[in-house]
Amino acid sequence: MSAWRETATVSLVWKAKRLLRIGSERKLREAIRVVNVLTNDLIHKRRKLGCANDHDLLLRHDDEYLRNIVVSFLLAGRDIGASALTKSFFWLLARHVEVSGPMREKINRALSGSGEAVIVTVNKMRDMQYVHVAIFESMQIFPSVQFDSKFCTADNVLLDGMVVRRGTRVTYHTYTMGWMEEL
Repeated sequence: MSAWRETATVSLVWKAKRLLRIGSERKLREAIRVVNVLTNDLIHKRRKLGCANDHDLLLRHDDEYLRNIVVSFLLAGRDIGASALTKSFFWLLARHVEVSGPMREKINRALSGSGEAVIVTVNKMRDMQYVHVAIFESMQIFPSVQFDSKFCTADNVLLDGMVVRRGTRVTYHTYTMGWMEEL
């Protein structure tokens, strides 16, 4: 929903809608409220279960920080994960059968057991380093997010001496970077 803000010819339009709580900005506010309620409920349930122990690093943080992490995973992870597996990973496997055979063997070896349904654990996933490397390589070659922009929060100087002033939009192209051998 917030992406629609970029389509407004004048930022004053969406800012006025937000101030007056009308139209798409009203819908966005309600959607954010629902997401916050759901994620806060999830965090409180987790804390109630007594999962906050020395081994649970996430629950050492405050609720707002955890909510932001959960929302980031929900919004970004879904698209990135789906794209990484379909667009690049499986497509590359189909084109490079010399990789898919050994990968299948490594997966079968890591998951071998009694022949019944296998539960994939973190330890079993650690034994699938070949799969891990292949997924990362495919994401480097064909990243889900082709380019991204950030705004500089303070004046900065890049390694090549270029000065970047506070408020400047900096765009980087992960797709191009993935194909640059010098990187």
